[in-house]
Amino acid sequence: VKVWFRIDPAGYILEQRIENSSGHALLDKATLKLLRTASPLPPPPPELHATELTFTVPIDYSLN
Repeated sequence: VKVWFRIDPAGYILEQRIENSSGHALLDKATLKLLRTASPLPPPPPELHATELTFTVPIDYSLN
């Protein structure tokens, strides 16, 4: 799964979406839940506090 998200200067996730699906709805939903649970993230360094930041992150799952 590749997930995109945007955070504010305090580390709160403002927006999130799946960029590339895993092909399994359950895993895609789990990825979005993972971000909701992790929010707020650690705040960015002070020199970046004046802006919102965006990230695209791959999340790998292994099904047994």
